[in-house]
Amino acid sequence: MSASLRTVRWLPQDSWLPQVAAAHLYLGTPGSEVPRDVGVDVSYSLPGRRLRFKLLHPRKKMELDGKMEAVGSTRVGHLELVLDDRDVYYVKGWSDLRPAADGGARQLEAQLEAKLVTAGSPVVVTGNLTWQAGSKLAFSASLSHLLGDPAHVTVLLEKKVEAGLQVAAVRGELLAPGLLGLHVLGRLQQRGHLRSSTLRIRYGLLGQAERPAHECSSSQKLQVRSSSVAMAVAVAVLELDHEFHCTQIPAFSHKVQLRHQEGPGHLHSQVEVSYGKQWSDSSKRWLRLSQTFRNDSGPALSNYFLEFVLQVPARQLDGRVQLSHSSLRQPHVDSSTHLKVQLNGRLPFVAGWQWTDTSRAALWRWEGAWNLQSPWLAVSAAHRLYWPQRAVFQSALELTLGKAWTLKDLVVSVACRSQGRDQEAKIKVSTGTTVHLRVSTVTSLAPSLFRSWNELESAWVGAVRSEIHAEDSRDRKLLHCWVKGPQRELNITAAYRHTRGPPKTQVSLAALGPGARGLQVEGELEEAQHSREVYQKRGSLGLRHSWHLPVPRSLLVQEVFTVDERQQRCSLETRLVLHGREETLQTVVLGRQAGHPYAKNKEVEATVQVHRKVVLHMKGLLRDGSEHEEIRRSLALDVAQSYQPKLPRALSLNGDVVYRRRPPGAFNFSFGAQATVNHSAASQQVSIRLTGSDSHCTAVFQLSRAQVPAAPADLEVQAAAGRPRERSLNVSLVVHASGHELLLLEAAGSLAARRSGRGGDVSVLLRQAALRAPRAVRLQLSGRIAPTRIWLLSRALLDEDMAQLLLRASEDPRGGRVLTLRGQAQRTGAGWAARPHLLGLQGSLKWKETVREGSIAVTADSAALSFLLRDKRGTAGNSASVHSVACVFSQNSSQAWPGEVRLRGRLRAQTEGLRGQASVRADRVRLAVGGACTWGPGRGLRYNVSTLRDTGHPSEAGLLLSLTHVACNGSVHLALRSPRGRPDAGLDPEEPASGSPGPRRWGLSFSVDGHGHFQEPGWLWTWMASNFTRPWRGRWRMAVRDWPSGCTGASAGCWAPCLPGCRSAAAERPCPPGCGGCATGLLPGSPSRSPWTFATAALASSIPGASPWGPRLSTSL
Repeated sequence: MSASLRTVRWLPQDSWLPQVAAAHLYLGTPGSEVPRDVGVDVSYSLPGRRLRFKLLHPRKKMELDGKMEAVGSTRVGHLELVLDDRDVYYVKGWSDLRPAADGGARQLEAQLEAKLVTAGSPVVVTGNLTWQAGSKLAFSASLSHLLGDPAHVTVLLEKKVEAGLQVAAVRGELLAPGLLGLHVLGRLQQRGHLRSSTLRIRYGLLGQAERPAHECSSSQKLQVRSSSVAMAVAVAVLELDHEFHCTQIPAFSHKVQLRHQEGPGHLHSQVEVSYGKQWSDSSKRWLRLSQTFRNDSGPALSNYFLEFVLQVPARQLDGRVQLSHSSLRQPHVDSSTHLKVQLNGRLPFVAGWQWTDTSRAALWRWEGAWNLQSPWLAVSAAHRLYWPQRAVFQSALELTLGKAWTLKDLVVSVACRSQGRDQEAKIKVSTGTTVHLRVSTVTSLAPSLFRSWNELESAWVGAVRSEIHAEDSRDRKLLHCWVKGPQRELNITAAYRHTRGPPKTQVSLAALGPGARGLQVEGELEEAQHSREVYQKRGSLGLRHSWHLPVPRSLLVQEVFTVDERQQRCSLETRLVLHGREETLQTVVLGRQAGHPYAKNKEVEATVQVHRKVVLHMKGLLRDGSEHEEIRRSLALDVAQSYQPKLPRALSLNGDVVYRRRPPGAFNFSFGAQATVNHSAASQQVSIRLTGSDSHCTAVFQLSRAQVPAAPADLEVQAAAGRPRERSLNVSLVVHASGHELLLLEAAGSLAARRSGRGGDVSVLLRQAALRAPRAVRLQLSGRIAPTRIWLLSRALLDEDMAQLLLRASEDPRGGRVLTLRGQAQRTGAGWAARPHLLGLQGSLKWKETVREGSIAVTADSAALSFLLRDKRGTAGNSASVHSVACVFSQNSSQAWPGEVRLRGRLRAQTEGLRGQASVRADRVRLAVGGACTWGPGRGLRYNVSTLRDTGHPSEAGLLLSLTHVACNGSVHLALRSPRGRPDAGLDPEEPASGSPGPRRWGLSFSVDGHGHFQEPGWLWTWMASNFTRPWRGRWRMAVRDWPSGCTGASAGCWAPCLPGCRSAAAERPCPPGCGGCATGLLPGSPSRSPWTFATAALASSIPGASPWGPRLSTSL
């Protein structure tokens, strides 16, 4: 990674941006074959107005160059983007600003060209702006190569003032071929208080863009003036007219007229809207909305009037809403408000409110009336209030309803009167001569006394009378309520009484109906004895009722609480009597040891008697023997009952808790509990003991049963957990039944951490007698981890069967890297008969500078399988490099595969050539191949097939190919040899090995030899001779010769390997009879030779007993 930043010449001190700067960032991996280099170059120059940005990425390359130039009043800019050295995008433009001359107009011309796609022409935008301060502004622009045909826009704005008339005109044109064509003409003028404007738009869409066929026009007129009426009162008048025409959608055409007048105490506004194709006065397509407000108030009179009018002839709507309010303040208050709604000449809704207040300083008198008339409801209401003084109050309300609800002459009157401590109130509700409700009440209030008499009479319920009496004194509280109706009567009385010598409290509650049927509750609490040695308190509660409730109809509860300091005990005796016959007595005693005033023991005793027979007895003792840092508690509880036969007859519970504090972070505790349950036929005893500290914890559970044949007599469960040392844990669980071990579970685990590595051990033991098998199970797991070694051992024992797994792995970094893996799986016993007893795995991997070797071996009992692969590189003398590869595969578990297969290869390279050898051996079968390739003065290639003895093939076979080229001469020599008479290993072996089939006899000769020669430039001479020899059939020869034309006679039969000018050349034998061509042949360079050549081929056999020339076949061309 590299980064650089270069800056040149900064701006003034108050600026942080340099004028010239360059930054370079590069991230790369020089030695990696994977392209992942990333680079960023950024540079700019403010004086030169240049910018350059370059990004290099394995998947993307981007270059961005920008430049701006200024020549006089012309500005030129160029921005170019190149992606992957293939796609080019750019944006360039120029602008020219011409200043005004002699007060003329200023002109700005600009052009922008952008290419944002790889294919296609760039988009060109050209613009022209001309303006003259305060009088003229013109703008034009065109767009090319985007919509097919060029698009343009033109805008002209002019302003002038002539003879008090201010005029502003705007003209515009927009053409987007195939989309929109638009012509705009507007005018705005002002003369005094009159303002008017017109706007005309012609447009065409899509295919009609070049010939606009639609037109919309709008005109507005606004005038604000002041006028005077009678008594020189100024009135402000506002008039606004608006018209809109549209030829494409005539329904949008409309005309709006607004008239507004405002003066002192007067406000009037009117809006008239005409719409549609025609808006003449005779047309009904118009609407009118007006509002009027008048204020005719004076010093003592307030008078307001408000009116809204809405007229829509097309909908036959003529509506009018009027609201008026008047109020007179002297000599009294008289106020009235009226609301009228008129619709098409009718009055569907009328409402009125009138209020009169004739009150004086100490006299309040109000009168009010409210009337409402609507299509759904008619209401007429009146209210009167008369309050001459504080002790007298009268009020009346009259209400009449019609239409939806009918109610005639409803009168509600309320009267209140107060005289001293007596108050009287009356409420009467009537309609005409019929009284629907009459309520009267009289109350009397005195110190500690309250009385009230009430009467209620209605048309639905008969007369109901009630009386309330309440008394509140220091020793007595009383509340009495009496209610009597036409058929029922109810008395409710609640009393509370308290006396001080001796202290006694009485409470009673009675709710009685006719025939003394109801509820009675009485309670009493008194202090019977109070001395230094004895304190006694008595209480009783009685309940009687005649209702159907889940509570006894007669219930009496009496309790006596006694504290006896002489015997150091407290007792609570409870007596319960049901229905006057069933009696239950319960006694609870709480005490401590006598004679030990500082003892912390507490005793509780409770007894329940039914018909003077003890049915439940409970006794408990709590001892506290805590001292300093030791907390010790014990509890003993005995319970006996004879009330429910299904429940245990006796229960005994004993428990103790001991907690000892030790130095911070350490503690020791013990908890024990024992319970004994006795039934009529059997008994059970349960005990729990829990002990623990900061390093261990033990729990013991015991259960003993007597006379229970279906379950064990004794059951004991012990659980323990401990931490003998840091990073270790032991857990155990033992279950005994009837003195025999039923289950044993032990588990232990530990962790060890050292500088050399980490390790851990886990072991689990399970022994049980509840199931037949397995009886014992043991699991063990151990592991060690070091920087260069890993060791793992897993062992499982299932009764007599054992299984073990061992894994070891190590790494040796010296001189390279060597990884070793060893594994072993072993089992014993007959439970896994189908699986091998011993499995082994061994593997290694070497990675060094010159050697790379990997091996793996697997064994299963006596069967073995291994594989070895070695790759070795090195150098020999004469700067030659040697590369050898070896592969060995061996096994002894299958007869269908060879026991051992070896594959070896060797390649040696040097400056003169290459030499290679390869061999394959499978048991006794071996195949070897060798070859060499040389170049230089004696160029050649040699291929050798080595020993193939075990298959019956020849032990040595050779293929020789040599090519020689010197100056303009070249020769090729090819030879295939086989000492046993076959040119190939698979051709007709004479002595095949026993058991191996021989190939088909092809009848080929002993050896094949070929030789060729050519010469250039000059005339071409090529000769080839081949010998095919078989020991038992003789020798066959074939010759092919080319020479220049001129050899005459029976030259086609000339087979001897003669050279041109054979009379002076040494031949193997004389020419055959009739061959005159060689004697008359011309030597090379003869002036009578011609460009024609002849080819002669001869085939002869030399078989014992045949003629020296034998059968002969010759041909010529």
